[in-house]
Amino acid sequence: MNEHDSTMRILILIAVLWAPQWLLAAQVIQVDPNSGMFSTNHEENRQWALQELACVARDGNWIACGQVVQVESTGAIVQLTGQTEPIVPGDWVASASPDPAAAIMPNLQGDDPGELLKSKEPEREPAVAAIVTKEPEKGPPASKLLNLTGGFTYQTANAISASFLVPAVSLRLAVSEQFALGVVVPIYNSTHFADATSKGYGALLTLNYHDKGPFRGYWIQLGAGLVLATMEKAGEQARSNIFNALGTLGWRWQFGFLSAGAGVGGLFASMSGNGIAASVTQMTPLFLTDFGFSF
Repeated sequence: MNEHDSTMRILILIAVLWAPQWLLAAQVIQVDPNSGMFSTNHEENRQWALQELACVARDGNWIACGQVVQVESTGAIVQLTGQTEPIVPGDWVASASPDPAAAIMPNLQGDDPGELLKSKEPEREPAVAAIVTKEPEKGPPASKLLNLTGGFTYQTANAISASFLVPAVSLRLAVSEQFALGVVVPIYNSTHFADATSKGYGALLTLNYHDKGPFRGYWIQLGAGLVLATMEKAGEQARSNIFNALGTLGWRWQFGFLSAGAGVGGLFASMSGNGIAASVTQMTPLFLTDFGFSF
C-alpha cells in the first residue's frame, strides 16, 4: 500500500465520522390526515420500537411529534400527538426517546419537541393495521324480530253467494332477513249469510317472504290450517271442520315500530259437515289488510 492510498482511507474515515447525523434519520413516507397518523421508514442504523416517541422536522424547525403505534419490517406507523403545521412525505423523522431528537439533529430551531409531545392527549387507544383508515359505514337499522297485527280479510263464499269480512290476528317471527314463520287466527263471529249464521275459530300456520328485510317490501304469504265452525239456521245447529289454505301477494310497510300490510290472493276451503252444514269445497278470491307493531 503506497502513501497515497493510506491518505485517502484516512480522509474517508474522517468524512464518515463527521458526516451530518441527519443523513441517517428516517423520513415521512405517507400521511393520513383523517386519522392523524403517518408512516415512516426505519433509521439507517436502528429500527423503531413500539410506543417510542418520534418527532418530525422541516427546514430546520420542529413541526410535529407523536408515538409509534405499529412496527413493521419496513418501517413504523406514528400517531400524532401535536403539530405546528401539516407534515408531508419527505419530512425528517427522528426518535425523541428518552431525550428530544436534538441528539440526532442538533441544529434544529423552533418549538421544543417535548412540548409538541405534551400538546394534546391521544384521542383514542391506537390499534391499527394500516395507515389509511376510513369512517365505518353505517349499517341498516336494527332488524325487527316480531310482527303482531290485527286486520280483516274479505272473503266470498261462492256456494252460498255470500261475501263477508273476517277479523284476524296475526303473529310473525323472523327467522332470517327475508323469511318469517307466522300464525293467523281468523274469528268468524256471527257471520251472516243467506238465512244462516256461522261462528267459528281457527288457526293457520304461515310462511312469509319479505324482499327488503323483516316485514318490509314485497310480501308473499302461504298458509294452511283448520277452522272449527258452528252453523245455525232456523234454530237448528250443526258443527263442521273447515280446512283452509291461502296464498297472497302484497306489500308490507314499516314505519319505525308501526307495521301495515295489504295483499290479494286466493283461499281454498274444504268444509266437511252434515245437515245444514253441507260438505263444500271451493276456491275463492281473498283480499286482506292489517295494521300493528314490530319489535
